[in-house]
Amino acid sequence: MNNAPKKPTPVWQCVVLMIVGVILLIFGLWNLANYFEDVAEKQNMEVQWFDLYSESEELQGLEFMLISDAFAEYTYGTSQGFYIVFDDEMYGYIICMEQDRLAEEFQANYDYTFTDIETVPESGYVEGYAVEIDEEIKEYAIEYFNFFWGEEVMDESNFYDYLGAYYLDTTIEPETENTSIATEVVSIALGILLLIVGICKLAGRGKRIKAQEQWEKEQREKEIQQAFSFDSSNPYMTDMGTVGEETKAEEVRSESPEVQEQGNIAVALIASVICASIGAVLWVVIYKLGYIAGITGCVAAVGALFGYEKIGKRQVSGGAIVWCIFVSLVVLLLGNAVAYAWEFTEAFDSAKADFFVVLGQLPSILDEYDCIGSFFGDWGMGVFFAAISGFSIGNRKK
Repeated sequence: MNNAPKKPTPVWQCVVLMIVGVILLIFGLWNLANYFEDVAEKQNMEVQWFDLYSESEELQGLEFMLISDAFAEYTYGTSQGFYIVFDDEMYGYIICMEQDRLAEEFQANYDYTFTDIETVPESGYVEGYAVEIDEEIKEYAIEYFNFFWGEEVMDESNFYDYLGAYYLDTTIEPETENTSIATEVVSIALGILLLIVGICKLAGRGKRIKAQEQWEKEQREKEIQQAFSFDSSNPYMTDMGTVGEETKAEEVRSESPEVQEQGNIAVALIASVICASIGAVLWVVIYKLGYIAGITGCVAAVGALFGYEKIGKRQVSGGAIVWCIFVSLVVLLLGNAVAYAWEFTEAFDSAKADFFVVLGQLPSILDEYDCIGSFFGDWGMGVFFAAISGFSIGNRKK
């Protein structure tokens, strides 16, 4: 069987790779510059005194003398607790911090709160960001506050007067920490990779075109030689050549893609899943960059068909198209779940939420925050693009 050279990559594909690479590279470098600028601003920023009645995005500090037990915990966190603290004038505040800090830093304040020791400890000090008190935290705080004082002194009507409208969250990290710079690094790396791939493919087109032309020329010469060859063992000629040519034609047909033995089906199926997963990875990256990720459905479908046909060495049939589209939908669903779990993990940053815990509880979280519609809406866009790409490319290959 003749080994045909690889066909040159179409120019438009090379151009698209380079354009996307440049866009990702510029986007990543721009955000990286903003990141370092924000870091410099944070380092030079003065800490303000915590105001429990006013909204603020600035870093704030708080000194306190007494501290309670944790009256609430984050369900998606690991060890974050809510505490009621009192300053030396007995004004109350709500803070959120890691529970380990109570024993490590504020044990003296805790003992002074609940025991009869006369030694006055040093004031505790925490820094954090103001977060609005939600209804659930308010309910737990009222219950504990009344328990703490041993009488019903607080309710919904006077909560604001006692504990204000905001609590101080000491576990929130500024958005310019390493958790956010990962997006810029991935964008830059992916942009450079796509740019290099596009340039290399464009540069290699000349050699592939020459190799393709040379191979086609050799094939034409062989066809001419076969057409005019004479088999002395078979003098009976026909309009198509010797009778022996029928045997040769059967051999050629046996080597054609339609009847030749195909690759292992298991390998083809696994390859389609792996290649389609590239679309899921791109889905997460593009979603984190703040763009609509539905277009990556095309990448998932094309990747699945590529893995099935090129790596698995299988001919694309109707069943193969359906399988590749199904694989694309599954990996896109998983990619969308990862993207949403990542977003919720960052949203629960004050609780130091674990990504895998959030991912495992994603259905209930989506329902709790009324995000089911948007989740399947985003996935639906990927489904649309994957189906269009899969059927259009697959039909051309059949």
